[in-house]
Amino acid sequence: MQTTFICPRTSTALSFDLPADEAALRLLWSRPLKIDCPVCQAIHTMDYRNAYITGVMSQFPCIPADVKEARVH
Repeated sequence: MQTTFICPRTSTALSFDLPADEAALRLLWSRPLKIDCPVCQAIHTMDYRNAYITGVMSQFPCIPADVKEARVH
């Protein structure tokens, strides 16, 4: 699944592929996701669950702007 993450240092939107098959959901749901940022060269961490939900919800036009922009709180 394609999802987006906002670099907290530069506010740049980064798109990346998130494994979203049944096995990945079961294995990663409660784990942190580490993202190697090509913009600031840092490793950012976010919850897999939030990344997955943001990816699913971003496909719908009637969602809050902060979710559409991947600004997960």
